[in-house]
Amino acid sequence: MSLGSNKIGELGAAALGKNETWVKLEEFDLSGSKMGDAAIKAIAQNTTWKNLKKLSLKRSQIGDIGAEALGKNETWVNLEELLLFDNEIGDIGIKAIAQNMSWKNLKRLSLLLNKIGDIGAEALGKNESWFDLEELLLGYNKIGEIGIKAIAKNTSWKNLKRLGLSENQIGDAGAVALGMNSSWVNLTHLDLFKTNIGIEGGKAIGSNAVWTHLQELDLSSNNIADQGTIFIASNLAWKNIQAVNLSENSIGDEGATAIGRNTTWVNLVQLKISNNNITDKGAIVIGSNTVWTKLKVLSIPYNKVGVDGCAAIAKNPAWSSLQELNLSDNQIKNEGARYLGKNVVWTKLTYLYLSSNQIGDEGAIAIAANKRRTNLKELHLALNPIGYKGGLALGRNTSWKELEKIEFSYNQKMRTEERNALKSNPLFGSKISFFRIRYHS
Repeated sequence: MSLGSNKIGELGAAALGKNETWVKLEEFDLSGSKMGDAAIKAIAQNTTWKNLKKLSLKRSQIGDIGAEALGKNETWVNLEELLLFDNEIGDIGIKAIAQNMSWKNLKRLSLLLNKIGDIGAEALGKNESWFDLEELLLGYNKIGEIGIKAIAKNTSWKNLKRLGLSENQIGDAGAVALGMNSSWVNLTHLDLFKTNIGIEGGKAIGSNAVWTHLQELDLSSNNIADQGTIFIASNLAWKNIQAVNLSENSIGDEGATAIGRNTTWVNLVQLKISNNNITDKGAIVIGSNTVWTKLKVLSIPYNKVGVDGCAAIAKNPAWSSLQELNLSDNQIKNEGARYLGKNVVWTKLTYLYLSSNQIGDEGAIAIAANKRRTNLKELHLALNPIGYKGGLALGRNTSWKELEKIEFSYNQKMRTEERNALKSNPLFGSKISFFRIRYHS
């Protein structure tokens, strides 16, 4: 049953809480109702919904009082999912939830965007009832290294698959504790975006040999640098890894070289290393990797990749599944664009981002000459000195039958009349854009 995004107040919630007829109720969605603590207390006191499996209370203005009431509930013995995303729950409320002994079937607990600190996280870490817990989302709270250490020591959550800790201040000490965890043998997703992890934390995470089922690792917006990256790239246990995000981590060529030499990630589908300090030296090694035969997304914008690095990437013979390549904000120039134009392996390429790369008419003409990319939907060439000749060549490519957009925004090379001529070209139709720009990480 869904009653989300309504204006259910205390009286309405009290009526719901007194309901004695919905004995078969399994799912109840009250998200966005902004009911507040008093209303939640009424809901939590219901003793009829013994078959309830999923309760969604996202964005319901729940504070500690409401969370305490939920934690005291002993009726929902079949509860599997409790979604408390975007509320005002702090340490007192989460302690009550963590101490609940009735929800032995709980599989998914979402507590993103609350006010949970170390004390609340410590209480969660001490929980010994949720043996079936598979997903714990704690991102965007106020948890520090003390709370993370307690969570990392939990030995009951052996079925945990997804752990989200983004935008908490766990630091190196917290990351070291996580890396030492030996209980989460089924972990598949680990989100550590922007958690103040440095070199030592990166080393510890990369040293974990227990997470053999890990599929997605997000360490973006930290500071693991080359030293931490080497440990991540050298991990031999992560043979099932599919997505790695190391963007914005002060990674240079030494770290990029370690990534490129990786031979364990045979199932890698997505690699994001944007906003780092990678030059041709590191990009050449990455481009030489022939193990990632399933790679679909390679994102390296905002680095220092030049012609040679671009050439190595363009010449890779193994990435026949590549669907998205982002090289924006590098220095590949016309020569690099020519190498990209000559590539005949990426027949599945759908999105190509080359904005801000000093590409002129010559490079645009080379890209336009490629007839193999019949699946291309978007081509981003903003902030490049491409003139009318280059634009016209792109417009004349008739093999891009799926094309939806060509981005030329902030291009100062074309005169107004040339832009108007391109915009009116029937080969472009409404696909061309001169003013708006989209950034991808």
